[in-house]
This record gives sequence, structure tokens and C-alpha cells, in this order.
Amino acid sequence: MSNLNMTHIICFVAIAGVWLFISCKGNNDKGKSDAANPDNLGNGFVKKMDTVWFYDIALENVDPLSFEIVDDYFFKDKYHVCFFETYRLSQDYFMSKRKRYLHLEKADPASFESLGDGYAKDKFTAWYLDKTFKVEDLKSLTVLNHHFIKDNKTAYLDRKMIGGSDGKTFEVISDHYAKDFKKYYYCTPFDGQYEIKPIPCHYESFVVVDYQYAKDKSSVFYEGDKISKAESNSFELISDGYAKDINRVYFRDKIVEKADPSSFKTLNENENSMG
Repeated sequence: MSNLNMTHIICFVAIAGVWLFISCKGNNDKGKSDAANPDNLGNGFVKKMDTVWFYDIALENVDPLSFEIVDDYFFKDKYHVCFFETYRLSQDYFMSKRKRYLHLEKADPASFESLGDGYAKDKFTAWYLDKTFKVEDLKSLTVLNHHFIKDNKTAYLDRKMIGGSDGKTFEVISDHYAKDFKKYYYCTPFDGQYEIKPIPCHYESFVVVDYQYAKDKSSVFYEGDKISKAESNSFELISDGYAKDINRVYFRDKIVEKADPSSFKTLNENENSMG
């Protein structure tokens, strides 16, 4: 074997040995580093020694051994239940994220459970974020979405009872419609809140046409209110807020005077207009 080949072999073995040494040392150091790292619990919580931190806030009067994150809004230990959140203020929205947690003094840790969407309950009461609210039947309380909940007796909109509703059969159909076994309801989002009203319709024949229009066997409804003189059997959507029946053309809930339903068409440039 030539001296040149021998040199190459020696160099290769030396490089391989150095690489193996560095790799083993790195893995060993990584193991030590992982063991020394605090426990990352998620949702901004970290356990360091005998203290639980929420971002840069050390949690006071919290037992680290029984600490448990309930969901995205609540945590508890064997002694307490707490609500937590992060939020921003308009004056420095992009510069700073604020954090806070609150002890829920009346909450029972042993029975406290998440219902989703910021709702929870224990054996005594129902909770939404850091506030309690009353329901007719706590045991059967169910969350439908952020706005609607129900129990076996009634339904609720933003924690307020929907008068005359049947909780066992109440369901949300869409962002604008809900129903139970005896009524249909129209829901109107307004300024971050919902309003709801029963639709005075024939229940068995009621059909949702779109998010604003609906009809039954004899009437047409716009946002839950009956459109005077509209003919249900021939009623159909056109486009851009316009609809028609055999006798008239409508823009939303108003009759378009002198418009001929058989020939009426919208123009492309009217898209996204207000009529």
C-alpha cells in the first residue's frame, strides 16, 4: 500500500473519531440540558422547581404538584380554580401583550369541568370566563357555541334565557337560524352581540332560502319578519339582494315599484351595491 493511501486512511479514521466524540458529547450534554430545563406545560405556563409561572408572572397560592390546565381559559389545583387570559390594549396593541389570572373564589376544584368556548361548571354553578350565571338545570348544561347554550329545560343566548324555547330540542341551524320542536328563530348579530326572535311561520312547511329569506306554505320572511303581499309558491332569489314572485320584485323586504318580475334582471355593475 502506498504512503499516500495510508495517509488518506489515517486522516479518515481521525476525522471519524473526532465526529463520533463530538456527537456522543453533544447527546450527553443535550440530555443534561433537557433534564435541567423547566417543564413547559403549554398555554404560556412553565413549571420551575416549586413554582408555576404564567409567562413572566409567578402564580401565588398555586400548588405545583396538583396544577392542571383545564382548557384555554381555566386552570386549577386541588385547592383553587383560576381564570387566565392574555390581552392587548389599543394604545400599545402591537408593542405589548398583557397577562392576568384571577382566583375564582366560589369555584369547586374537585367538580370543576370545562364545557368549551369559555364556559365551565362545577357542582354549584355555571361559569363564563370569570363570572357565574344562573341556569335552570345545571346538570344538563350544554354549550352549542360561543353565544348559545342550553339545558334540558330552556335555551340561552349570551347567558340570557330565550323565552318559550325548549332546551331538549333546541339547535342552531346556522349563524342566522335556530329551531326547537315548536318554533323557528331568526338570529341577528349586532355589534358583537346576538338578538333572537321567533319567526311567526307554519312550522312543518318552513324552509330557509338563504341567510335573510325564508318561507313557508303561505308566507315569505325577511330576517324573520313577514313580507306583506309576497307569494310563497313562486318566490325565488334573483341576486344582489333582489328577489321576486309571480307578481312583484323585492329588494330585501321592500317592493320595487313598477318592476316586471318576468323580465327583471340585475346588472353586473350592481354587484355589492346597496340597490
